[in-house]
Formats: sequence, structure tokens, C-alpha cells
Amino acid sequence: MTEHESDRRRYTRVPIELPVEIRQGASVWHRTLVNLSLTGLAIDEPPNFDAQYNEPFTIGLETEQGNLELHAYLQHAGRSQLGFAIEHLDP
Repeated sequence: MTEHESDRRRYTRVPIELPVEIRQGASVWHRTLVNLSLTGLAIDEPPNFDAQYNEPFTIGLETEQGNLELHAYLQHAGRSQLGFAIEHLDP
């Protein structure tokens, strides 16, 4: 990330590796969380990712403190990562 890109960010991204489950309709992908901020997250991209990019996703996170379910939209795909904007979360 260039210095200019980091200047535009309003929230700090925290690097973290946790297993995640990405769901959309009947499709499920098991991947790894790369980083997390207050408004978004990045996940390593599954091979042959064939999702509907304009439809919402549900992302399940399993942490030591419990499970979270995030509802998000895909914002970008590239550099082997998927970037999601979080719409809301269910504890």
C-alpha cells in the first residue's frame, strides 16, 4: 500500500489471521481472515471464486470470545485478496 492510500483510510486495519467461512446462497468457502477494521475486512481469495459480486455475503468468524456473523458486500478483488465492506454484524 502506498503512503497516499494509507492517508485516505479513516480506520486502521489490524492484521489478524483467523479462519472464516464465507457464505452466499448455497455456496460456502473456508478461508483465512487477513485484516480487519471497523468498516471492512480482507480475506484471502478462494481459488475459482465464482460468487455473485453484487449480492450480499455472510461471513462467519470464530474467535476465542465467541462467534460473529458479519453481513458484507464485496468491494474489491485482487492481489489474492477479497475486500469486504461490513454492513452489520450479529454477535
